[in-house]
Amino acid sequence: MIDQTDLILNKIIEIENALPERMSDIGLHTGESGKVLFYCYLSHYLKSNAYDSKIEHTIENIFERLDTDTINPTFCRGLSGLVWTMNHLRKTGMLEFDDVFADLHDTLKKSALGLSAAGEFDFLHGADGIIYTLMDNNALDEKSANAWLNSLYDFAIRDSRGCVWETLTDASTGSKSLNLSLSHGISGKIILLSEVLKRFPENELTYELLDGAVNFLLSCRNPAGFRSWFPSVKQTDQPGEISRLAWCYGDLGNAICLWRASESLQRTDLKQLAIELLLNATKRRNPDQEKIIDAAFCHGASGVSHIFRHFYQKTGMPELEQASNYWMQKTLDFSSHKDVAAGYKSFDTRAEIFKKEDSFLEGNIGIAMVMLNHLQPFMSENHWNECFLIH
Repeated sequence: MIDQTDLILNKIIEIENALPERMSDIGLHTGESGKVLFYCYLSHYLKSNAYDSKIEHTIENIFERLDTDTINPTFCRGLSGLVWTMNHLRKTGMLEFDDVFADLHDTLKKSALGLSAAGEFDFLHGADGIIYTLMDNNALDEKSANAWLNSLYDFAIRDSRGCVWETLTDASTGSKSLNLSLSHGISGKIILLSEVLKRFPENELTYELLDGAVNFLLSCRNPAGFRSWFPSVKQTDQPGEISRLAWCYGDLGNAICLWRASESLQRTDLKQLAIELLLNATKRRNPDQEKIIDAAFCHGASGVSHIFRHFYQKTGMPELEQASNYWMQKTLDFSSHKDVAAGYKSFDTRAEIFKKEDSFLEGNIGIAMVMLNHLQPFMSENHWNECFLIH
């Protein structure tokens, strides 16, 4: 009888064998950069050089596309995600090469500050992700940081609860919301501001914005009796709202940001709150109720499993390990589509169909990375998951 370790490893290999030679873009979350990261970690886990040619070919493909394609600067799909990936692989020693991206830092700064001045801060698709890459590369000077912070201050909605930022909800109508999520909203900003405060501990504006953002988030807590502690967005005409269980939106991302803020603000109460929030989330084990209908990292079972495992490693709390194992089993259960390798399809919410998806964020690469981490839990000590703001 095959044990779970062999089953998971077989799934990982099936996913790798079915990856396309050429993905849609160079992105970390959506394309070639995520594929390079996966190949390197799989090679490291197997202690094998069998993937060297694929790594080399994919990197060559990236550089070819840099010369021929129009590349956006964003973290999810574009240049800053690529720069983060290559710097990460250099820091971990998985790839050895000269830093050929240093000349791009000024270009990324201009892009980040231009987007900030226009109020486009989104982590995945705007200025925040670029600022994150610059910090990771030790390329964010305080002058540039202040320019970004001043834009954040200018666009912030400030009141007695703290400060928050509007996020575009529907591009077709221009509607906006007060987004509390990790992927697009205030929780992601809390993590990023915590990183900036770590780099520039005397920067008063960073502290003011971080403290205000934390206070606003805490003010949004749902009334007692709600399954989730926080809504996805804050709507003043509603007393509360159930948010999904996922990386992208909901309580898990809120817990990540509160944990990170507790360290930067030296507030033990926030860490205790994060732990209580995570423990409450361990009780939420109905996939249909939690809107978990596939295995994707972004909004599916693998991302949930990984977040619980990440905090189990930090706390040693058995409830978190048990929750991680539960959602890993659900990740395996979602491998049920007979017409694709490894059995995984992701649900496209716009088209309302399941389709084969290979990307890190919403597809097979992300599922495989979480599975690798499950087999070798301390793989995350290399901090690969920081590309999802998991600290």
